[in-house]
Amino acid sequence: MGAATSGGYAAWFSSGVVDVVLVLNDARNIVLQDREELSGVIHLNPDDSGNFVLTRESPATLSLSSTKIVEVEFQGLIQGHQEEPARCLGEVTLPLHHIAKQCAGSLYQVWLPLQPVSALSQEDDHIAHFDKAMVKAAKDPRKPMVCISLYAGSIPQ
Repeated sequence: MGAATSGGYAAWFSSGVVDVVLVLNDARNIVLQDREELSGVIHLNPDDSGNFVLTRESPATLSLSSTKIVEVEFQGLIQGHQEEPARCLGEVTLPLHHIAKQCAGSLYQVWLPLQPVSALSQEDDHIAHFDKAMVKAAKDPRKPMVCISLYAGSIPQ
C-alpha cells in the first residue's frame, strides 16, 4: 500500500519554508467520463482558488512551511474545454506538520481514498481526517483512491 516513512520529525522540514514535491503516482476505482482526465487542484489555504495543478504527468513543486495543511481537490477535467466546469471527484488532505512528525516528512506511494470536499477548519480535524484516510485505504480497497508521494524538493527523483 506504499510507505509512510517513520522515525521521528523530519529535520529537512523544520527549517522554515522548504521546497516540497507532490506526485500523483496512480489512481484507481475513479470513474471518469468520456475525454475526462484526472487532475488535482492544490489548495494551500481555505481562500486559495488553487494556483497549482497536479497530474500524473506533472508533479507539483511547492514552497511550504511544515505548518501548512495542503488540500488536493481531484477533478475530472476535459482538456481544452474551459467553458465546461470540472467535475469534483473528492479530495485528500495533507497536514504537513503531522506528516513531518509521524512519517518523517515523506510519503512514498501512499494510497489515500478520496473524501468529500470538507470545510474543516481546525488542525486537529485535518489530522484526524488524514489518519482515518490512511486506515480506510487498507480497509476498503474498492473505494476511489489516489496514490501520492510527498518528499523534499532537494531529494533527487
